Amino acid sequence: MNKDINSMIKEIRVEDFIWVINFFIILFALMSNDYQENYIKTKSKKSYDIFHTINLEIFIVVFLINVYFLNLRYKSLKSIKPNSSKQQILNANLNYLAAIIIAIGTLIYVYTEFFGANIEEEIPF
Repeated sequence: MNKDINSMIKEIRVEDFIWVINFFIILFALMSNDYQENYIKTKSKKSYDIFHTINLEIFIVVFLINVYFLNLRYKSLKSIKPNSSKQQILNANLNYLAAIIIAIGTLIYVYTEFFGANIEEEIPF
């Protein structure tokens, strides 16, 4: 197999691993929701700390996944050949822009989860 095929297969295997990570993110998000619900009902600081920590960790993992995809899109953009069609160039640029926007959005979530809210602002009563 040539280098391009090996590289593509490696990327697919990494994406398979990311799907497994996404499965666990869903499980942790559901667990976080249970702790958040418990916090809403009981005002337990422990429940708040747990769901807040889980959410922060989820967003950090999602950010790292987005950085991986941003890197792939950047490599794809740089591999555009001079004789590529305008549509291929546009698609590569749009994919890269979308990856940047998603990474920035996820970073904002990390920031707001880490620095943003205190207990009284988190759940209005």
